Amino acid sequence: FPTRRSSDLIKDVLKKDAAGIIKVLSYNKKLADMTVKEARTIFLKAYSTILDTSFTPKNIYISMILAKESVNPSAMAMKVFAEKMFPLSLEMMKLISKITGLPKNSKKTILITTTLLNQAVLFGRDKTRILFTLGIDKYNNNVKQLIKGIVLEQAELILNYYIKEKK
Repeated sequence: FPTRRSSDLIKDVLKKDAAGIIKVLSYNKKLADMTVKEARTIFLKAYSTILDTSFTPKNIYISMILAKESVNPSAMAMKVFAEKMFPLSLEMMKLISKITGLPKNSKKTILITTTLLNQAVLFGRDKTRILFTLGIDKYNNNVKQLIKGIVLEQAELILNYYIKEKK
C-alpha cells in the first residue's frame, strides 16, 4: 500500500484538481496590493473549489489513501505533498496572512491554514462514518450543499475571529 495504480490515480486526480484550484489562486494583482476583501474573496473561492472536488469518488478514495499515508508516508506520498499539496498550502497561507494580518510563516497562520484545509477534505476521508451517522447511503446534492455551507461558514468564523484578535 499504496499500489502503483493508486499512485498513478493520485497523481492524475491531483494534477487536474490542483490545476483548477491554482487557476482560482492565479490572481492578477500582487497580494501586497490587494485589499483584505479581495484576498478573502479569492480564498473563499479557492476553498469552495476544494470542497467541491472533495466529494468526487476518486478524491474520496485519494483522501483515504493519503490519510493512511500520513501515519507512515511513502516516497510517493512525500512527492505528492511536496509537488501538489504544499504549494497549495503556501498559497492559502499567504491569503490567510493577508486577511488576518498575521505573519505568513507564523505557527498560528500555518495551523489556521492546516485546520481549514483538513476540514475541507474531512468529509471525503471520513465518508463511511459520516454517512452512517447521518443515516444515509451516499452523499446527495442536498447533503453536499449543507456540508459545504457549514464548512464555508466555519471558515468565515475562523477568519473573522483572527481579524478581531489583531485589533
